[in-house]
Amino acid sequence: MPVGFQLKRRQILGLFCTAGLLSQMPLTMAATEASSGVELLEWRGIALGADAQLKIYHDDKVEAKQLLDLILQEVERQEMLFSLYRDDSVISRLNREGEVSNFASDFYYLMTLADEHFKLTQGAFNPTVQVLWDSYRDFVMAHPEATPEMLVAEVERVRELLDWEGIELTSERIRFAKPGQAITLNGIAQGFITDRIVDLLKRQGIAHALVNMGEIRGLVPSDKAAWTVGISDPENAQELLQQLGLANQGMATSSSIGSYLSYDKKIGHIFNPSTLQSDHRYLSVTVMANTAAQADALATAFSIMSLELIQETLGKLTDVTVYVLDRDRQWYELS
Repeated sequence: MPVGFQLKRRQILGLFCTAGLLSQMPLTMAATEASSGVELLEWRGIALGADAQLKIYHDDKVEAKQLLDLILQEVERQEMLFSLYRDDSVISRLNREGEVSNFASDFYYLMTLADEHFKLTQGAFNPTVQVLWDSYRDFVMAHPEATPEMLVAEVERVRELLDWEGIELTSERIRFAKPGQAITLNGIAQGFITDRIVDLLKRQGIAHALVNMGEIRGLVPSDKAAWTVGISDPENAQELLQQLGLANQGMATSSSIGSYLSYDKKIGHIFNPSTLQSDHRYLSVTVMANTAAQADALATAFSIMSLELIQETLGKLTDVTVYVLDRDRQWYELS
């Protein structure tokens, strides 16, 4: 069974890095399948603010390096759509101006996919929480001594801006319903970009690979064993909670203790759009699904949903498995 990646908790808040960082890391040979002359080529770097890795079985190292160049170009293209830390990205223009037009089809597609998951999860997946995140961040930075009561009063002012359903969404134009709204697609974009890289690999004839652009997806031929992917303990990243086989599926994890907005670690990076509060319901939620984008969105939403609601949602889906570690370190597997 090929050894895959250790699936770690999210360590940052989707701080998208430039694709230029990717190209600094060489593609190296890790192993060889002697019978066929196919080499396992590995690459590691930083993509979209997270650890990025590729494992590709290829019979020509020169061609594999050319393929890596195509991958870097695709990452750059996607970053120009979804990076909150690039002023010239489509999402930054939308947040700044309140509407955008003349955007790439991938942006519209991911917005519609986000809408599907908003409805599927009864609003738990809600990209308009960006304004809530901004409000917490700005207030905590300006008032590090702020009490919970002060924070509640501050963020209550933005409740009406958490209005995903009010956004006008067409293939020609996307427009916010209210001034001051902002969105983030960080809870689905890394998975989506992983899927796009997998699509690229398929078009180039690659049938055996493991892709991690912040979330993970495997490609495995029918005559090969699944990749082995480990789920890290969020409280001790050197320990594994479980090892799983990953074939032609996506996998994503989300953790309330991955990052914090306050020094006392009481305000995490996962917010419940209903309560306006930082949600620490679980230590870790991992989802295995048909695509990395689906796994990413569900891991984000399930992090603030009860086990009962997670199970109810799974009843509407196929081929989705969820692994939950709660605050008492009780382990659940749901499907």
